[in-house]
Amino acid sequence: MKSKYFFWLILLIFPISCRAQIGVYSEYSAAKLNAPSANWVNGPVVGVYGDKGHWRTLHTGLDARGSFLFGGESTQWMSFLAGPRLAIQPTEFLLHPYLEGLFGMGHYQSGATPEPGMGPAGVSDNKFEYQLLYGMDIPLTQSIDWRVIEFSLSQISDNGTSSHPRAVSMGIVMHFH
Repeated sequence: MKSKYFFWLILLIFPISCRAQIGVYSEYSAAKLNAPSANWVNGPVVGVYGDKGHWRTLHTGLDARGSFLFGGESTQWMSFLAGPRLAIQPTEFLLHPYLEGLFGMGHYQSGATPEPGMGPAGVSDNKFEYQLLYGMDIPLTQSIDWRVIEFSLSQISDNGTSSHPRAVSMGIVMHFH
């Protein structure tokens, strides 16, 4: 019985067809920070993903991205994340939903920039970050998609302190087959 479940798990993780597809994307993102500063930040998100596994309409792969979000004079949230991607690309439906679970390094800064010799004036920290996100793409041409919407929930944590930024994004994806 266990070997039957193992077989289906292997089939899901490593689908039968292995035609690779690379996607490069650029998004505009706005995020509400749940941290010492409750500011909104916004800016570009750029990344690349590879969908290597294909089984019917299910595509599996990896995504790597960088986010560069700024707000006001001194609030910023930057992250460099990578992780697995799961996408559904039905042939008869226009929307192509996807899920991702990413992890990596996040940088958060809030408060005025410290003056030399005056000590820290705000919070600035590099911490472990993970992000769960869900989005939908609409194909415009064979090689260009419109990323209609992407929602993400992150956690930046370190030794008992954490913040939970929530972001919404929109952008363009270019495919290379």
